[in-house]
Amino acid sequence: MISKEDILKGLETEVFAKKVFTFDTIDSTNDCAKVLATNNQPAGSLIISEYQTKGHGRFKRQWLSEPGKNLLFSLILKPDLDERYHHLLTFFIANCIADVIETLYKIKVMAKWPNDLLINERKFCGILLETVKKDDIFAIICGVGINVNQTVFHENLINVTSLKREIHNEVDRLLLLKSILKKLDSNYKHFIENPKHEIELWKERDILKGKSVHVFFNQNNYFGHVIDIDSDGYLVLRTDGKKRLKFYSGDVSLKSKE
Repeated sequence: MISKEDILKGLETEVFAKKVFTFDTIDSTNDCAKVLATNNQPAGSLIISEYQTKGHGRFKRQWLSEPGKNLLFSLILKPDLDERYHHLLTFFIANCIADVIETLYKIKVMAKWPNDLLINERKFCGILLETVKKDDIFAIICGVGINVNQTVFHENLINVTSLKREIHNEVDRLLLLKSILKKLDSNYKHFIENPKHEIELWKERDILKGKSVHVFFNQNNYFGHVIDIDSDGYLVLRTDGKKRLKFYSGDVSLKSKE
């Protein structure tokens, strides 16, 4: 088990992981973070667990993870940032994680809008933002799941992978976690000052541009070609009728209409 003491040892950060909560088993790190946030725990607090019984991603999809193999954590953030930029925290966290992994393991990481990281077109990391509002308390909970050393996945999970699968070596989870926390901390101030820069960084890794995709949004299906990610971080799609559509959220798969 990754301990609080191991995480804090030599970790010199200004915001991230100044307070750490570790668990062997928990229902969901995001759900725990919400409770802690409403109890006024500080920004940057880290909640991490070896296993989640009710881990979930977007649309409440279950996040299945083998105990002790991966990184499952949430961060409580209270950014001094205009509300219209809050969703760009996903881009910021993804860019930092991708940078760390590319540096440590010399492998290319791609991004799939709105919140996934991939290696060789297979997902290994997902990010989930949720907000907490209670009285005068406001916080953004940033949940992160990274497939690290798990090599066998449920048969219902397709196009998934892990770092170990891709680099063919066991990964030091503590080293990876602390490297991510340091990267987030060192880049956080720049993100707050210029959040839209994260869109440009994301686009350098974007796997969807020019691809035929299926977007499920507001109970409707849309088919078309991805033109770009715009200056607000929205996905821009051109449909068969040459109409341009913008999505601020949605479920995207690399499938053509046919």
